[in-house]
Amino acid sequence: MEEIEGLDGYEMTLDVENYSSPEIEDVDIRGNDLSNFCIAVYTPGHSYGSMCLIAIESQIICSGNTIPSAKLLEGESLRLDAQGIVTTNRGGILRQVESARKMVDEFGDLFSVVLPSRGALQRFPKDHKERIKMMNNLLDLFEEYKRFDS
Repeated sequence: MEEIEGLDGYEMTLDVENYSSPEIEDVDIRGNDLSNFCIAVYTPGHSYGSMCLIAIESQIICSGNTIPSAKLLEGESLRLDAQGIVTTNRGGILRQVESARKMVDEFGDLFSVVLPSRGALQRFPKDHKERIKMMNNLLDLFEEYKRFDS
């Protein structure tokens, strides 16, 4: 993935001819040089099959709706319509929070930029401890929306 200069956007290219996938038992994401790999993390909650994709080299996560908007940290409310994260949530808010917390706790050191399915690109602090704390605070605020679970 490469950041497009001057835009909050990214372009992803894959060299299919020279790409080879490692055997899963050979993969140690922190102990090997895996800068050419993207990892998929199962994060059910928003929908039952939700996945996050992490591009390790670029420190980018494509989160779909797994990680709510960082605007919650600024006191903004989530939209409660078809464009919002709450009313279209099929797996349940508590399941989504649990799933996102596991993902943040295990992989939060691998990304600092979030590409959500709705809304603007989100940049989190470069320091991974500060970033993980900030994301967990965000999830605490999101968890308060559990009253809207059906």
